[in-house]
Formats: sequence, C-alpha cells, structure tokens
Amino acid sequence: MCGIAGFFDSARRVSRPDETLLRMTQTLKRRGPNDMGVLHSGPWHLGHRRLSILDLSAAGRQPMVSDDGKLAVVFNGEIYNFQELRQWLESRGYRFRTRTDTEVLLHIYKEEGEAALARLNGMFGFALLDLERQRLLLARDRAGKKPLYYTVQNGVFAFASELKALTAMAELDRTVDPESVRLFFGLDYIPSPKTIYREFRKLRSGHYLIFDGRTVTEEPYWRLRYVPKAKGHPREMAVEMADRIRSAVKARLVADVPVGVLLSGGIDSSCVAYFAQEHATQRVRTFSIHFDDPSYDESGYARLVAERLGTEHTEFSFTARDALDRMETVFAYLDEPFADPSILPTALLCENTVKHVTVALGGDGGDELFYGYPTYQAEAAARALAPVRWAAPAFHYLARRLPASDRYMSWPFKLERFCRGLAADPVRRHFLWRGPCAPETLDRLMGRPAANDLYGPLAREVGENQPYDSAFEPVLYNDFRFYLQDGVLVKVDRASMMHSLEVRAPLLDQRVIEYAASLPRELNFRGFKTKSFFKDILRGKLPDEVIDRPKQGFAVPVSGWLKKDLRDLFLDLWTGPAAAEAWIHPKVATELFEEHASGRRDRRKELWALLSYQMWRRSAG
Repeated sequence: MCGIAGFFDSARRVSRPDETLLRMTQTLKRRGPNDMGVLHSGPWHLGHRRLSILDLSAAGRQPMVSDDGKLAVVFNGEIYNFQELRQWLESRGYRFRTRTDTEVLLHIYKEEGEAALARLNGMFGFALLDLERQRLLLARDRAGKKPLYYTVQNGVFAFASELKALTAMAELDRTVDPESVRLFFGLDYIPSPKTIYREFRKLRSGHYLIFDGRTVTEEPYWRLRYVPKAKGHPREMAVEMADRIRSAVKARLVADVPVGVLLSGGIDSSCVAYFAQEHATQRVRTFSIHFDDPSYDESGYARLVAERLGTEHTEFSFTARDALDRMETVFAYLDEPFADPSILPTALLCENTVKHVTVALGGDGGDELFYGYPTYQAEAAARALAPVRWAAPAFHYLARRLPASDRYMSWPFKLERFCRGLAADPVRRHFLWRGPCAPETLDRLMGRPAANDLYGPLAREVGENQPYDSAFEPVLYNDFRFYLQDGVLVKVDRASMMHSLEVRAPLLDQRVIEYAASLPRELNFRGFKTKSFFKDILRGKLPDEVIDRPKQGFAVPVSGWLKKDLRDLFLDLWTGPAAAEAWIHPKVATELFEEHASGRRDRRKELWALLSYQMWRRSAG
C-alpha cells in the first residue's frame, strides 16, 4: 500500500511547487514508510510514498515512467490479476523491467486507455499522467477500498490519498461544509462524493476522472448489478461461490513480505482464515482482540476457529485505558469526522499485528453481500408491520421510555432504533437505524431544521441503480454503496495505514461481488435467517458454534465509557471556548450527555458522534 499526491498548476498560483509537493507527500508517510519519489513536468507535479509489498527493489520506485517517457503513474493499492494481465501484455510484445503490478498498469493503459479499467481486479486509487495528451486519469476500485480525493480551485487541480495532503496546500480553501456536518451527524460518516470541506471531493468507487488541464470529467466504469440472476441448483451455486472465494484468498496471499489474517471470530473473517490456511504451506498467522466486557467480546470464538484450523494465533487485549491512550492519535490521523468507535480496537489490532506481518487479510464485505446484518431482519419485521405503520410515533414514544442499558445491542436500544425508522421508506429507515442522530435531535443540535431531505440524494442514487430483482436489494445496495464504502472501509483503511499495515479484503473481489449479487435473495435470506447460503458453504469447514451464533459487530463499550472514563473529556470538549465555534449548540450537547449519564436515555451514538466531531475539530485546527 502507498500514498499518492499531486497537482496541476499552469497559472503558477502555487508559489513553491517543489516544496509544496514534498510537504503534501510527507503527510502520507505512514501510508508509505519505505520510499518516496516525486516528478515535475511543466504544470504537472506527482508525489508518492511507498509501502513495499511486491518487488522490494528500487525498480518498484514511483512515480513510475514508461520506457518512452510518455506516461507516468503514482499507484496506491494492488492489482490481484496482474500476473494474468502481464502474460497477456507479453503476448502482445510488451517487455517488463520489474515484477510490479504498477508497471502492468502503465502498459495496459498504453494498450487500451481508460477502457483497461474494466480488466483490473484489485483495490486501488491511482493517478496516471498522459504527457503526450496532457491529461490526468484518476481511478478508484469498485468497492472503494482505497481512498482518493481531489479539488479544483482557481486553476489548480490537486489530488491525494488523504485530505491532509490537500490541506497542506496553503492556496486551497478549507471552508467547512455545513451540509456535510449535518450528514455526518445523520450517518456516522460523510458519504462520497462529499467531504467535510465544501471545495473538496471524494472520487466515488467504480469511477474514473479525467482532467485535461481545463475541465473535469467523472464517469463510472463499473456498476453493481443485481440482474440477471444466476441459475442452477443451490449446491452448484455453493461450489461456484466457494471456488471464487478460494481464488480471491489465494490471489491476496501473493506478497514479498509476511502475510496474516485478522480473525474477529465472526463467520466472514473465519471464512478467509479457512481458505488462507487451505492454501498455505505452513501455519497461517491469525490475530484477534479481546475486550474486558463479555457482552462485546468475541475472542473466544476466534480462539475456537484458530484451534480448528491450526493457525498460529495471537490475541491482544483492549481496555478503556487503551482507548483513552490512543484517542488523540487516532482522531488526529482522521481527515474528517468519523463516528464508528470500533476504529479504536481496529487501530490497536493493526498496531500490534504489524509487528508480525506487513499484510493482513480481513473479512470485510460479507455482510453487505450475503444479507448478514440484523437490520435485514428488522426490515422484514418492518414490512410485516406495515398495516400499523401509522402507530410508529406512539411506538417510538414508548420505546424511548424503556430503561437504558450499557450492554451491546440491548433490547431497549434495538427497540428504540427500530421504532425510529418504522414509518420511513426502506432505504431511509436504514439510514435512521444506523445513524447517530434522529432528525429531531439533529435539528436541536444545529439550531434549525434541515433545508431539504437529508437522505434524499442518497436514496435517489440507490433508486437509480435499478433494476432490482427483489424489494430487499435496494437496501442491500444502500449498505454496499454507502455504509461499506464510506464507513467500514474508511475505518479499516485509516486504522491500518496509520500503522503501515496493508489490509486486503478477499470477499470484495470483483468476481465474488458480482456472483453474490446474482444470487436469488431466498438463498441468503430465508424468513428471518440471514446469511443462509454463506453458512451452508462453510458448514463442516468451521465450528458450528461460529456458523450458528448471532451476528455481532466489532463494537466497543462506549456507553459505559462515556459515563466514566470519557466523561471529563466529553465535558471539556463541549463546555470550553472551542465548543462555541462549532456548528453544533454546546448546550444541547451537554443536555444529551446528562440524559445518558443519568440513565434516562441511551445516547451512546449521539454522544460518540459529538465527541468524534470535536476531536476532529481540535486536530484539524
């Protein structure tokens, strides 16, 4: 994995381009601690930080320039089918001087232009400069595993793997976007293409961008399709899916550095560990985390899987003290507000894992592909209750008055969340179920109602991805497009990159994604049972206790922490002078805190979002 940055400045608005590029690139040092390179060509400036994974020699240094000097690329990520593509290119007369996938990218672009993107199976965010045509191509992988940001301001076009590289340019406007603030408190994250800054954008997954020195053109090169559906006997489909996952895991074990598996104890990471051990010639290294609070701890299941598979297993402990000790560092690394507290144990896991391996495989994507979240069960229940949807406000009123609990996914917490979204349409209610703040709470915090439908643009994008074969598929796509890309994968990318650990996601292989989307819903979601098809594939390979246990997310006990260990920090952030400068009313923030601390309401998600927001503001200056 690496970090990339660069800019175009034909009007010479950037006073010291050499120093500016070095400063931008230096902010990405954790993404690439092994090497650095820059390229200046007229108005074009490219920078790269390298984390050496394949071909550790100096031959893999970037920016990499083609033999004829007409192309240059800075690449972040991995192309897993690069060996197959290399053989095809060699058959067409191309010669290679390295063993890297980066050189494959240069040659295949020369052969096919941006049409080559359809051939790439990997995780990536890259910038390819066509010096002959004087244009820049940016592209991002299909699932959005690797980030890529850009901005156009006053004739300057700039891009980078992280916002901090762009904000290192003094010439760029960093005005906060109040709509993004509202979206953050409504979602836990800021959905692409928006960022916390009004003039900065994220390149969306499965898209490419062309900048020709004057205009920006952004287009999709891939879309997730749910039709047509695969046909055949379920057993045949299970064999096909297992083969695709097996192939995806095998491709992600290719590296010139040590590789391991992040093993949570859930079925997704256990599946990856199974196929990794199947391919390995020695014991695979697996790593997991242990929580003191038993309602949040999955480490026993991770140990059970490790024993069954015979992996070399390492377990790390995580306490509230560890959270406090790392919060400042973690939030300082984040470029914009982000409210998933599991980034803390994920960062701790990566911090310790990188002491043993440089690459780790994870189980991300399984829930979004195979109907794994409890919200799908809630959706089925909400549809069954459609005739009494008119009573949703009354249900919600009663649910808010149940005794609060600090336990993971307690019944009062789940019931309040369920009633919150019961009256909404399916896509919007999933945003309401997951997001930290209900609309009325958000209106109180920001001191004014929303000018428009907060979730409207997101819901429209989900609707435009038609056709769907099942009424549940828009909900599934919603999670894939927004929650996975802008939430889960951001968490994993930042937590791993801050420790220079490359994390790969076999279940988000293109062939796995597309085949999963082609499966009839009834295979995966039967009645109220989630992941049925996926579990059938793994039956006999993993312990039944792991396959049959309820879904448990990688959560942390923030409800209790906020009442004790994090109390002073929260109140300091929201009662001091800095609080008055936020878009949020400090008085309402402290009122919500008192509701939670007294046990009257479970406000863990609202309070964590408020804490995260202020921590980001403090680190962003």
